Amino acid sequence: MKDDNVRRLGRAERAIPPVRLFFVLLAALTTAMILSLSSAEPTLAQPNTCGNGTLDSGEDCDLSSPSGAFCPIGQVCTSSCDCAFVATTTQPTTTAPTTSLPPTTTTTTSPTSTTLLNHFQCYEAKRMAVTAGPVTVQDQFGTTPGVTLSKPNRLCAPTNKQNEDPTAPADPDHLKSWQDKRSGTKILNQTVVNQFGTTIVDVSRPSFLLVPASKSLTGNPPPLAGPTVDHFQCYKVKRSRGAPKFVKILGVTGADQFGSYTVDLLKPRYLCAPANKSGEDPTAPSHPEHLLCYKSRNSGAKFTPRNAFTTDQFGSQQLQLLRRIELCVPSLKNPGATTTSTTAVPATTTTSSSAAPATTTTSSTGPITTTTQAATTSTVATTSTTSTTLYGSPSRAFMDPVRSLLE
Repeated sequence: MKDDNVRRLGRAERAIPPVRLFFVLLAALTTAMILSLSSAEPTLAQPNTCGNGTLDSGEDCDLSSPSGAFCPIGQVCTSSCDCAFVATTTQPTTTAPTTSLPPTTTTTTSPTSTTLLNHFQCYEAKRMAVTAGPVTVQDQFGTTPGVTLSKPNRLCAPTNKQNEDPTAPADPDHLKSWQDKRSGTKILNQTVVNQFGTTIVDVSRPSFLLVPASKSLTGNPPPLAGPTVDHFQCYKVKRSRGAPKFVKILGVTGADQFGSYTVDLLKPRYLCAPANKSGEDPTAPSHPEHLLCYKSRNSGAKFTPRNAFTTDQFGSQQLQLLRRIELCVPSLKNPGATTTSTTAVPATTTTSSSAAPATTTTSSTGPITTTTQAATTSTVATTSTTSTTLYGSPSRAFMDPVRSLLE
């Protein structure tokens, strides 16, 4: 009996360690669950707060965290706990003026617009029994009222001479001549200068008036839209007594709306002065550029006659063009004595200092203005906007080197 009890006790003692291990593990698991629940309670009870010193879920950083602890280099933590780059703004420094320093003076000058005068290749037209006028013609040689115009006998087209202006053939402003044969006073020894050199001529009677005109090859064109090229009163000229003989200019190339050509210039034939027709442009007689028209001769292909439709102030006509007769070149007449029509407002500059009144003189294209003012005030002087249209001055005709025709 005793032996049986001993055997049962031994089996019980051998069974205790597994049971004890089970309970130990169960107790440890229970403790871990309790700790986990206790640690989660603050988080559940306290919402995410930017600035609470804790990097909560959804936050890049926290304002109370150490600088740069949670943001990349170069970024800062914003009020919404986001990382952002630093934007640097430089503010200008404003310094109040002192009386010991001179004031700053600013002068503004506006540009001057210039309209260049074209070269013109003139074509003889079959005369028509048409009259126009009477008109009043005023130029640098005088004023003539009651002029009757007749028989349009030329059409002069803007031309690209020597490839100096490839845009010229597209210019709509042509010149149509109206015959104007009347007596006039001979004017001797007129010096004419252009890109071909200098020549001296005597100006005799008027021959024709060049009137701005539009041109078409298919039908009557609409009138030109203003402003247009000047009117020109053209006078016959011949070499002055004692002046050297004119030297022919050979192989002059050109291109206009009728095609390309090559001509020789034989001699000056007409001097055309800008004209005020019937009071339409009182400034025209003071425009500097004239046209010196040279008698020309084909040195290449001849011109094929054709018809051209024209419209000017006197109506529309169909002209039968026969041949090339003259090349008209922008020129200056007696350039040393020519006055231009430039109008400009002078710039006035006033400078002051703390020591004593100062006087500054500024010259411009207009009169000279001198202004004196007592010290302490900073003055800004500005010229008025000036738009001056000089009909062809300076012209393309004077952009090339000039050789004398008197040699």
